[in-house]
Amino acid sequence: MVRVECWVGGNECTALMRYSLKDPYVINFKFYQRNVYLNTWDIGRDLLTEGLDSDGAGEGDVIISGDEMDAVVTLASDDGVAHIVFSTPDLKKFLQMTYSAIPRQTEGNAIDWDYERAILFGS
Repeated sequence: MVRVECWVGGNECTALMRYSLKDPYVINFKFYQRNVYLNTWDIGRDLLTEGLDSDGAGEGDVIISGDEMDAVVTLASDDGVAHIVFSTPDLKKFLQMTYSAIPRQTEGNAIDWDYERAILFGS
């Protein structure tokens, strides 16, 4: 788990980013402001990478955009929309750590498919 600072509406927040081998396709973000829990979002690792490496990515509930210095993660739900500003280098450094653990295109190899089938089918 990695802690990074971020900003929402000019207010400083903290995001705890977690990458798990149990769900290698996503990065889990837990958001806090002044040590008060705000929300949790799972964001696709490839979506985050694509948004940081291009002019932006995503549509609907999750949109990633930014430049070399600042990345903007836009999250939308029935409760509203949040534009969260991160340091692009912080996000890229974390992503690189995840790709060192599980390279791109090999995520499926990390999943225990027998376990997942047992959960799905109750056997």
